Amino acid sequence: DISGVKKVSVDTDLTKDTDGDGNTTNDADSLDPHNTSLIKQGRTIFDLELGAFDSLFIKKVRLTAEDENGNTTSKDLTIVVYAPIPEIQSTSGSIVSGAINESLVWEPIDIFRFRNGKMTRLKIDNLSTALTKENGLFSIPTSHLPDIVLKRSGSGIANISETTGKITLTDPTFQMSVLGATSTNPLKIQIKDSGGQEVFSERFSLPSGARLEGVTSFDGITKNGLYVLPGSSDFSFIKNTSSAPTLPNGGYITDSRRQAIAGISTQGDIYILDDTYSLSYDTSGSYTVLRLRDQSGQVVASMLYRIHGEYVVR
Repeated sequence: DISGVKKVSVDTDLTKDTDGDGNTTNDADSLDPHNTSLIKQGRTIFDLELGAFDSLFIKKVRLTAEDENGNTTSKDLTIVVYAPIPEIQSTSGSIVSGAINESLVWEPIDIFRFRNGKMTRLKIDNLSTALTKENGLFSIPTSHLPDIVLKRSGSGIANISETTGKITLTDPTFQMSVLGATSTNPLKIQIKDSGGQEVFSERFSLPSGARLEGVTSFDGITKNGLYVLPGSSDFSFIKNTSSAPTLPNGGYITDSRRQAIAGISTQGDIYILDDTYSLSYDTSGSYTVLRLRDQSGQVVASMLYRIHGEYVVR
């Protein structure tokens, strides 16, 4: 019951003295006739309207109530403007589908392309489709993106899939190489010219919670993730627990002596732990495969990066 309350107002900016009384925290900003956040004045009660906002912030405001005798009481409130967290769950052609982490409808979704360190907003074919539906789900058609064509002096070197990162060399004078991750640098895939100079590099970064599994075959794999296929019974992939002191939830490739020769992180980085082994680049269908080889060139393990990295969401 607020029948005895004469006025309720909100000071929306505790750093400014709107009424000029020397106190920055007691201004009736919400009772300004030009402000739509009027709450109560006399017998009239209004909704407190906030937004729309074009930025995210956390802000303190002060709610003040005054009775018919001029007595006042105040309470500080915190306004948090935030964006729900979206996650892309699948891409099929030019259709991007996923969900936000709250069951909200009509939330706008923007899709961006990340290429060579630059973020570009993608064109949405129909803006009415770029909104969440029931349970926070979205399915957005975007303009199709062709492969990147890497060129030098106007001549093509390689085609690079923006969806999976697969690299296809089109000039045989260039070659691929792979540098394993270190404590300071992530895994790096390189294209080099005939003189050994790097002309392009690529890195993989798997999303949080991505699959990392050992398999006996790459056939029939349909879900995204990083899959490890030992080359023979002499080699194994051992998955780590979440409490492992190194590479938690990652894993190790071990040899016949059960010695770790390579480690794999949940981000998709591969660490060479025995320098008699090295990594090479290969592909399988639309995806990248990295081969772990011994000194004789024999493949002892293969890692399939079944990922869709064309889109990011914010």
